[in-house]
Amino acid sequence: MGIKLTENAVREVKRIISEMETPQYLRVAVKGGGCGGCKFSLALDDNTTEKDVLDDQDEIKIVVDKRSVLYLDGVILDFYEDASKKGFVFNGGTVKTTCGCGSSMM
Repeated sequence: MGIKLTENAVREVKRIISEMETPQYLRVAVKGGGCGGCKFSLALDDNTTEKDVLDDQDEIKIVVDKRSVLYLDGVILDFYEDASKKGFVFNGGTVKTTCGCGSSMM
């Protein structure tokens, strides 16, 4: 699978998962919508389906639906935090352009 997590993203995902009662998968997807036509989706899920591709990175179980795999090739998931904002950021990959909101792509 082509998505990679930075050290900051790994640390934050592990922190969030540690607060959950059941084991969780980090589900990453690309869905239709947003101002750019497609948008990244990030969620925690407690199950998988036969349509999912599984990966393990730094003890984090990552799940991507087969349709999203091509869009996520080479994408780097980072976690950003400073005085004015905090959150996950998608960088790189096959994305040609992004919009101002930072969550949509073309």
